[in-house]
Amino acid sequence: MVGVVFAFIIIISIYGSANYYIARKTYQWLRLVFPNIKPKLYTGIYIFIASSIILAFLPLPSGIKSVLGWISAYWMGVFAYLLLFILMANLILFIGSLLKLIPKPMPRSIHLYAGLAVFLLTTSIVSYGIYNATQIKHVSYDIQMEGDRLPEDINMVLISDLHLGAVNSEKRLESIVENINLLEPEIVTIAGDLFNDDYNAIKNPEKAIELLKNIKTKYGVYVSLGNHDGEIPLMKWFASLRKAI
Repeated sequence: MVGVVFAFIIIISIYGSANYYIARKTYQWLRLVFPNIKPKLYTGIYIFIASSIILAFLPLPSGIKSVLGWISAYWMGVFAYLLLFILMANLILFIGSLLKLIPKPMPRSIHLYAGLAVFLLTTSIVSYGIYNATQIKHVSYDIQMEGDRLPEDINMVLISDLHLGAVNSEKRLESIVENINLLEPEIVTIAGDLFNDDYNAIKNPEKAIELLKNIKTKYGVYVSLGNHDGEIPLMKWFASLRKAI
């Protein structure tokens, strides 16, 4: 127990320090663009967004947890790339100063362009990630098995990480089921993380179950537990699966 608490404190300290660094650098850049920005308002909004990943785990009403989950899901992507690109920008500016490629004191315009580059790179990559997450792609493999273990060639479909209850996960489920059925599988396997930790975060579990029941196979649908399914009470998890498959 002591080890878990110690690890939690270390993780929170690292996360807090990284956020302080990002918040400070972002504020310095925003002041160049918006000189009248209110520091207290900026700090309050930033702390709320950065804390959403922690607040989402608190026993709050489902509507509030859903909003916090949505904010935290997008924030973690923004956080990671902001930290990466701010570090890269500062390293480039530091090397440029050492090599006397950038004059001292550093012109305001260079700070402005460096911040703009960080903003554009972060926005572009996060936007691409959000778009790419909505695209369903088929990847096919031919698997040869030794011996005559199967009476015929089997068309098997494997999917994983549906994360029902996560941001926009349920909106994609109908399309996923339709794509599975178009492949006319004999067997469908779901390799973990059907749910996303909190079963109650699913807006319409009955609809999700009905959609999963629409998967058409010859030999059935097989599901294994993932690490995000383990947080759900097993009886509720199994009851939902029995209804769905």
